Amino acid sequence: LETHALLPKLDGGVDVFVALPARELRGRAEAIARDLRRAGHRVVTPLEAGGFGAQLKQAVKHGARYAVLFGETELAQGQALVKNLLTQKQEAVAFDAIAGAIGSASR
Repeated sequence: LETHALLPKLDGGVDVFVALPARELRGRAEAIARDLRRAGHRVVTPLEAGGFGAQLKQAVKHGARYAVLFGETELAQGQALVKNLLTQKQEAVAFDAIAGAIGSASR
């Protein structure tokens, strides 16, 4: 579909893409997405688990401004990486502070 330009143009209506690094971490990813939605953000989560590179490509394709990334290391530290996809800057943020960090960064 991409080759023949048959995909619809996405309007960039996604604020945040929450990555899913492994199937067993879906609960954590969905909890982060839920918190972000409660804070008024438009959020996308992938249907399948995958590596950071592949999921960052999905985030860009969706037009997301931010990506929330986490793996076993971040999980053990109680935090995720919040990456601004426009500036490419990222910072480690506690799970319970992600919505606030994105909210203050997007204003």
